[in-house]
Amino acid sequence: MGNIPLDRWQYRIGKSPAQGAVAVGDFCVETGPGIGCYELSDHSGRNMGVLIGFPIDLTQNCMVERDHTLAFDHTGDHDLFAEQLIETLAGRYLFVSAGQDGVRIYPDSTAMVPCVYDPVAQVAGCSADSLLSDAEYDARFLHDLSQTLDLENFGWFPGGLTAHQGIERLLPNHCLDLNTWTAHRFWPRTELQTAPDPAENVAEIIDLVQRQIRIVQDSGRRVALPLTAGRDTRMLLACARPMKDDIDVVTVAGADSHAMDTIMSAKIAGGVGLNHRLLPRTEASAEERDAYLRRGGHCVSDGNSWYFPSVAPLIDRHIFMGGAGGEIARAFYWQSGDTAETKLTGEQLSGRMGCRHVPDLIDRLSKWIADVPVQDTRKLLDLVYVEQRMGPWSSAQFPCDPNLVRFAPFLTHRCVELMIGLPPGWKRSGQLTDEIVQQGWPELGRYKYNSLGPVQDAAMKARQAISNPSLVTRKLRKLMTK
Repeated sequence: MGNIPLDRWQYRIGKSPAQGAVAVGDFCVETGPGIGCYELSDHSGRNMGVLIGFPIDLTQNCMVERDHTLAFDHTGDHDLFAEQLIETLAGRYLFVSAGQDGVRIYPDSTAMVPCVYDPVAQVAGCSADSLLSDAEYDARFLHDLSQTLDLENFGWFPGGLTAHQGIERLLPNHCLDLNTWTAHRFWPRTELQTAPDPAENVAEIIDLVQRQIRIVQDSGRRVALPLTAGRDTRMLLACARPMKDDIDVVTVAGADSHAMDTIMSAKIAGGVGLNHRLLPRTEASAEERDAYLRRGGHCVSDGNSWYFPSVAPLIDRHIFMGGAGGEIARAFYWQSGDTAETKLTGEQLSGRMGCRHVPDLIDRLSKWIADVPVQDTRKLLDLVYVEQRMGPWSSAQFPCDPNLVRFAPFLTHRCVELMIGLPPGWKRSGQLTDEIVQQGWPELGRYKYNSLGPVQDAAMKARQAISNPSLVTRKLRKLMTK
């Protein structure tokens, strides 16, 4: 595998020696252009492995851009050390640990630097593109599964599946043990608690987001925040109010599904005085889209694959900090009758995600449910969004456009924990958005979310349904699942 050239932002971990590779235990870590690989030591100077990607240290308030020493020591259980480490980091990264019990791979809270692996060949990497030759890539491609999971219509591969035979995905909150090439859960280990005072959760989330923005600004980069008509970008903007004069707010403009964002962002920006920039919606060429899909191992296809060139004007100066993850606090996969005791099967979970019937996927989801040490089904469904949606869908796109660095401040480990810990009533009503806006920037609450008025909203939904009926079909599958 070592002779397969690595594309930008790709990495590979295996036993084949390669020029420039970093040794971690018995393994070699190779990295392509543009992606960081930093040796990590604990406070006493003991080598703990490497961090791959674009990590932020929240204890030392800095971006990690060279070999790094932590402010604490490793003690005891390596899974517990990894959890402690991940609690102190933000950005997007992968931790390859070196310990007496061997080499292990730990992703960040939503696997924003993705990891796929071939347990037979005993090699791991960012996507199948970093592991397979052109001939192998084509020969092992699962065409039928790709079609069944609607890859070309906003589909993705949950359950640890990928688009290639024998290639597995490491899910968020799971560790890959390179002694055995098997994965196991390292977080959560016990029931996740509901916050006794959700106001404290809100205040801590705001603080965590603000700290990440300041750290990026202090590193000399300029921050770009997205602004749409939705809740998550509004929450993010409310957190950023103290830094608003030094931030560029951007919107991908256009007609059709982008019309609401274009109109509402202009109203909001004009109303509260933002440095707002409309980016023309630019469609990828056939060659650009093919490269986008290939870099991600053909595991996900959504609007980004068609319009990612729209953000090209930000590449030279900016780090893009998006609002991804807010759905964790909005009961994304809940149904109206769900309680803590609701029983959930793998088949039902597949339906809630809008997936067609795939026996292997259903079996994997059933095993996943049995392995989660969470008794409250509603919190389990929050973890579904983190592990089965954000990891294999959003995070899997990391290497697809390896030019603009993208962070998701709501997706640090601690923020995820704080959102899952909100009361059920808050999640059903989307109260976190209202609370953050009220505390951070009350004027933003004057503007409706995702609405231009009932007539315009209805017309827009009708146009979207006509232009892409597969989205309606996926929605119906979700609604029909009980």
